[in-house]
Amino acid sequence: MNINCESSVEEKNDKLEELINQLKRSYEGGCTGSGSEIEKLEKLIEKLDSKDEKLIILFHHIFFGKLEILQKYKEYFLSTLKNEPEDSKNIIKKIYSNRKYGNHRKFCTKSFDYYKNALTSFKKILPKIKKNLEDDESFDTLYNQLTKVDSFGRTAAWDFLEVIDRIISDHPLNPNKMYLRGATGPKYGVHYFFSVNDNNELREKLKGELEDKSLRYNYEYLEEAGMRIFNIIKDSNISDEIRNDYFLIYNLEDALCIFQKDK
Repeated sequence: MNINCESSVEEKNDKLEELINQLKRSYEGGCTGSGSEIEKLEKLIEKLDSKDEKLIILFHHIFFGKLEILQKYKEYFLSTLKNEPEDSKNIIKKIYSNRKYGNHRKFCTKSFDYYKNALTSFKKILPKIKKNLEDDESFDTLYNQLTKVDSFGRTAAWDFLEVIDRIISDHPLNPNKMYLRGATGPKYGVHYFFSVNDNNELREKLKGELEDKSLRYNYEYLEEAGMRIFNIIKDSNISDEIRNDYFLIYNLEDALCIFQKDK
């Protein structure tokens, strides 16, 4: 299916200005600059010797979503590469005690078995992930592998690869879409940007058939609409610094999630 977004979608200028302002705030807010979490994570990871170590630390960062947990238990997390330490259950219990997951995983189960299953499935694919990074495989290949990790879904795989792209990979990963299948915030951001409630044609393209009284979305079209927004941003009067930023697609995905809230 090849749907031409240009022929059927009319963006509204006020929505474009609103999204641009949100995107500017993400850059001005230091999300990726000095003192940001991504910079602190980079400093922690760059001290590690091997790519295996970097990837196992990144797995734990995505799983728990809290940098302070990563800093405090780094040696334990590194030890899981070789075996399961005898005190694993007690350590994971301490981590869970009075702590929450990061925002993207706040509804995940807090149990040792849940963690162990995720870790085991990640370690099984770790050699393949490492080889694919060395072979400069596509973002899509890596994304599809990571979504097979227990407890990982769209957001965890996307976040994992964003960090790899920013601070680990020797080659640009070049995501060619925002992978909105299974998304919530970014999906609603696309809908809000194009005012789906006021645009019957777009709504019908984004909506699939009614099945079991629930909506199935045409995700292929949704992702094309998301990339239409990406190109609209690049063609807007936004600064060259943002327009030419290689990581713009990641920041736009976050901005789409934020700017539609409470709408």
